Amino acid sequence: MSKYGLLITSPVGPDKNIGDYVQSLAALQFIPAETQYDFIEKEKISEYDSSESVKCIMNAWYIWHPENWPPKEKAINPLLTSIHISPLTATEMLANGGKEYLLSHGPVGCRDTGTLKILEKNGVPCFFSACLTLTLGEKYKNNGNRTGVIFVDPYFPPIRYVNEDKTIYYPLNLIKSFLYFIRTPKTILKLSHKRFFKGRFKLQTYYNASMFYHAYSNMFDDETLMNAEYISHMVPSNANMSQQDWLEIAETLIKKYSKAKYVVTSRIHCALPCLGLETPVIFVLENIMDSKDNIFNAPGRFGGLMDFFRVASYFNNKVHPVDDELKKAHKLSPNYKFSNKTNWKIFRDRLIKQVRNFMEGYGKALAAGKQLRRLFSQ
Repeated sequence: MSKYGLLITSPVGPDKNIGDYVQSLAALQFIPAETQYDFIEKEKISEYDSSESVKCIMNAWYIWHPENWPPKEKAINPLLTSIHISPLTATEMLANGGKEYLLSHGPVGCRDTGTLKILEKNGVPCFFSACLTLTLGEKYKNNGNRTGVIFVDPYFPPIRYVNEDKTIYYPLNLIKSFLYFIRTPKTILKLSHKRFFKGRFKLQTYYNASMFYHAYSNMFDDETLMNAEYISHMVPSNANMSQQDWLEIAETLIKKYSKAKYVVTSRIHCALPCLGLETPVIFVLENIMDSKDNIFNAPGRFGGLMDFFRVASYFNNKVHPVDDELKKAHKLSPNYKFSNKTNWKIFRDRLIKQVRNFMEGYGKALAAGKQLRRLFSQ
């Protein structure tokens, strides 16, 4: 009987991006029911050891600590698919045996074309696999009625951005938010009572609600904006929470998205699962999010994935529909009906076939041979 591992990325700091556990949840679907498995910490993966090699689907964002890559050769039997490699740490990750590990267990399935380019440049056989979260409909698809609109971390401009090195302030945005507030104070005050917009100070709360409302009222009517549910993927961390607790939070969100009328988000690990769940989804994109100058996240992470979505664009302080399907309405109401594109489904089907083959015992042969590359190039 095979032994299994589940890749996880534990919280560091006061908040956790639950998208990491959504990715773990996608892999967990394929571990046989009632089967025990080891949790394998991605950021400490070189420390994991096992007397018996464990099968592990390696879909994840790599990696904050490249010094902890690669895994021990005999500890993990890996399926290298739906992998994103950050260009910020790629050079270090591919050094000291990292590239050789990918070569010996490839070809590598790349979640995005940014990763594909990194590996091609380094001579590692690879292909565009897309993201394993596209398969979440295998377990969580809802065939019943859909109700309600959900906004999940929709983009609007920050008043400041904080990273490890510095804090960047945007004072002009603060002035804009004040001007937006005085135009529609009652509406923005009502919106500010929603928990999603709460800041550490009242000023931050009003700023969030003002910037959001000004932007999104261009595309959505007030009934939608006032009655929608607002969710953040940044979840407060608690030292007492177990890995199972985090997976349950992720599962609760996925089940919620599966029942929505439609979802609006700027989170890639909300939008991709919604496709898999066949929940209509709108991805709100601002140019800096996908730019090589992006200070918020690794550039290249959206490559090849944006083509799957109905996209709305944030520019000139407003959200505008880009997709023809979304342009049909003057403003979107809670009952507005639209369908997702279907071009993502071929990648879902290929991923399901690839993962099932791996779990049933043929993964090593598939990963090493031409059959896998042929599957994804059809």
